[in-house]
Amino acid sequence: MRPAAAPRRTPGRTRAARLYRLFHVVRLGEAAFGASRAREAHRPALASRMLDHWDNVAVHPVMGQVERGYAGGSLFWRDGRARGGLERVRTYGRLLAACGINAIAVNNVNVHATEAHLLTDRIGEVAEIAGALHPYGARTHLSVTFAVPLVLGGLATADLLDEWIGLTFTPARRSGTRSSPVAPASGAITSTATSSGSPGCRTRTAAGSTEALLGPC
Repeated sequence: MRPAAAPRRTPGRTRAARLYRLFHVVRLGEAAFGASRAREAHRPALASRMLDHWDNVAVHPVMGQVERGYAGGSLFWRDGRARGGLERVRTYGRLLAACGINAIAVNNVNVHATEAHLLTDRIGEVAEIAGALHPYGARTHLSVTFAVPLVLGGLATADLLDEWIGLTFTPARRSGTRSSPVAPASGAITSTATSSGSPGCRTRTAAGSTEALLGPC
């Protein structure tokens, strides 16, 4: 009995590309193995395909665990801490890969006091989530707030061009380097220009705010 013909393949240069190709074959089912099937080439229109979770680490008194969430609690956080037991996160990672998603922000862009600590003394919790998602081609992004100098630094200002602000955001700069416990599974950080009245980059351009936050690009 002769084995079924192998599907026509397009080479993937990365592990994620090979994973996406596998899921595409699964979607096609037996049709992928037809001898008459033409060669296919798939090139994503966007290099970054990201989901932005509005998950709060601590349950917000008004917004709850997930801001504007209508399908249950957070996959990542519960009652102020990381959930632990990452099997559901890994399952989610497989779902992301099946859909071609390669980036995810794991906390609400409206960053409150508890979530601000994810950038500093609680970065290890983010690293564990990132490690669970990384095998599926999804890089983990962390939402931060321009108010970090006020919330964590004890400073009187959040002006991005103040000389002390750069020191406050040093952990954010390191989050994209090899010295970070999140690397190499990390993506970058996300932030909102103005979040529910919190200090933001209202007086700076987007480029200027990014440079002040992360250093020269």
